[in-house]
Amino acid sequence: MALAPAGSNWTDAENDLLVADYFAMLGEELAGRPYVKSQHNAGIATATGRGKGSIEFKYRNVSAVLANLGLPIVKGYLPAFNAQFGALTEAIERYLSRTPAALEPELPTRSPVAGADPFVMRPAFDPSVRSHLGMRI
Repeated sequence: MALAPAGSNWTDAENDLLVADYFAMLGEELAGRPYVKSQHNAGIATATGRGKGSIEFKYRNVSAVLANLGLPIVKGYLPAFNAQFGALTEAIERYLSRTPAALEPELPTRSPVAGADPFVMRPAFDPSVRSHLGMRI
C-alpha cells in the first residue's frame, strides 16, 4: 500500500484495524502467551501505509483511552499525553460491541493431578516452635 500522507487523519477503517490489532496483543498478554509487537506493527503498516512511528504512537493513544476507561493496557505502550480520544474511543466502542469477550481471554487451564487431594491439611499448632521472629508463640 502507498504511504498515507504525513499528518493525515486516520480513517475509521484504519482506527478499527489498529484497535482490533491492539486487542489481539492485549489478549495474548493477558493470557500469558508470547507475541512480537514489531510483527503487529508491520501488519498495520502494510494494511494502512502508515509509518512505524505513527503506528507506535497510535498504539500509545489506544493505551491512553483504555487507561482513561480503567481497562488494562498492553505493556510497553505507555499512554500518550495528547491522545486522540474522540475517534479512538469510538473505534474501541465499536470493537467491544462486536467482541464483548475481548477483555476475557482464554486462559490456560490447569487440570488437577489424577488422585490428588485438592485440599491441604492445616498444620498442627505446636507452642514450643519458635516463630520466624525468634520469639515463643
